[in-house]
Amino acid sequence: MKGHNYIVECMLKQWPDLREFLNREGQTVLHFAAKSGKQKLVKSMLKMGKLSMLVNEKDNKGNTPLHLATIHWHPNTLSTLVRDKRVDMSVMNDEGLTALDIAEKYMDTVASFRKLLTLAALRTAKAPKGQHRPAIGGNSQSNRRRGFTVKFYRERINTLVLLGALITTVTFAAGFTMPGGYNNEGPSKGMATMLTKVGFQLFLICNTIAMYSSIIATVTLILAQFGDIDLLVAALRMSLLLLAIALTMMAMAIAAAVDLVVSKLKWLAYTLLVTSFVFLQCILAVFVTLQVPVWSKFPFVRDICYYLSSSGMGYWA
Repeated sequence: MKGHNYIVECMLKQWPDLREFLNREGQTVLHFAAKSGKQKLVKSMLKMGKLSMLVNEKDNKGNTPLHLATIHWHPNTLSTLVRDKRVDMSVMNDEGLTALDIAEKYMDTVASFRKLLTLAALRTAKAPKGQHRPAIGGNSQSNRRRGFTVKFYRERINTLVLLGALITTVTFAAGFTMPGGYNNEGPSKGMATMLTKVGFQLFLICNTIAMYSSIIATVTLILAQFGDIDLLVAALRMSLLLLAIALTMMAMAIAAAVDLVVSKLKWLAYTLLVTSFVFLQCILAVFVTLQVPVWSKFPFVRDICYYLSSSGMGYWA
């Protein structure tokens, strides 16, 4: 990266006004860096006073560096640009599209994590839409959805049905193999031996929630296959939420059960609790960052989720 900065410095000495140094597409060095996803180089160039004039410069198609970072789905680079107050996010290209318009126009129904982060970065920065935004009939969400066949969704639904059935089986079995077993004699015969323990009660609650969440998700997915594509998509989204809840509750139930049976050995109990908590946070982080930031109607929720996901954004630069 130091080599890239040195090259830029040499270019500044040779061409003090870098607006005169353009490629065939009318793009400046900042355009090229943004298009290539060179986040560190873009960040360095934004700090160079002589390059501030290039921040909102347009190429032959009216695209600014922000447009190009969006078109090529570079969320890390785009995040650097939107944090700079000099960047005008309302600039429209020759098609009358802002950066947010472009992200929404080319967003797939089943989008990659990289595309979701790009759109989330723009929405978190409150990027505006074009005032005279042209109708994007062929790329609206409903039209994009029609491009996918029922078979496309059913393949994914079948995978989730299998997952739901697996969770249901595991939690159902856990409901009859109680930690600590049952009393074999006395007035409490047949009752769980650890019934009064808080950890046991937490295990039962979490296990029950996990089982019924997975059952509802599985039944919903099975019934949705008899409907149209819109019903399939709605069932898919709802079931993803239910299965995420089921997985989270199942993880908590296992943690409570393990802590219960090793509670006399304090160091082991604490170690297992901390380990369970860390991995539980990982499960929640993965679900939240993949499902919530783009589609949530609440700006503050999108902001929180985006910044949670942006900690690992370097891979997607």
